[in-house]
Amino acid sequence: MTTGGTGIGKRDVTPEATRAVCERMIEGVGELMRAEGRRETPLASLSRAVCGTLGTSMILNLPGSPAGAVSSLRAALPVLPHALDLLEGKTEHGAATSNEIRPKIEKAKNRSSQQRERLNGKVERKG
Repeated sequence: MTTGGTGIGKRDVTPEATRAVCERMIEGVGELMRAEGRRETPLASLSRAVCGTLGTSMILNLPGSPAGAVSSLRAALPVLPHALDLLEGKTEHGAATSNEIRPKIEKAKNRSSQQRERLNGKVERKG
């Protein structure tokens, strides 16, 4: 995961760097993060964050703002376990696969919630 450099400023080049090293792009993850971010601020539409693959790894760009990073990660986490399974060659579909994914999604959501709470505590103390 990367943080920052996803805006429209001249110095924001993270998406270009990510595209340069990725073998395939996963456009839906960036769309998902922006859609979630727009629930909190219309400025999320200015994010150019992308997600792509390199071998069996994923590269995920997160915004530089703490709130934007938390929101984006919260949106992306539910799909990451399945995506990583697919990259590792686990391509079976069906009820068994769905039953295996659900606990991973719930675990990821819980971790995201805990991380968000910790981050919110840090942000509040700084303010």
